[in-house]
Amino acid sequence: MNEIILAAIFAGVGSVITIIGKVIVDIIKAKKEPDEMDMELKHELEQEKAKNDAAIEAFSKFGEDITKSVEQIKEEVTDLKEQMSTRFEEIDKKIDEYRNETREINKSSLRHEIT
Repeated sequence: MNEIILAAIFAGVGSVITIIGKVIVDIIKAKKEPDEMDMELKHELEQEKAKNDAAIEAFSKFGEDITKSVEQIKEEVTDLKEQMSTRFEEIDKKIDEYRNETREINKSSLRHEIT
């Protein structure tokens, strides 16, 4: 009869150990496997990352567009500067021609008066 009691005690202890083992395994699995809240948080983070990536791409494109516009304006200003420089040279040349003609006319007029 003592043997039966001992067997029953050991069987009970074995069952308790098995139950404790299962609980420990469930706790370890729970620690390793993400729960629903973790999955929702991960999903929200992925959505925010996608939004941030889209914003970065949009700002990058905007920056490229601005750079292109600035380069185009620089080219136009350089072209205008060259055109103005050419125009100023033409005007200076015409002023010099006018002065020379005026001098010749004045010389001719003075010669005529002297004679």
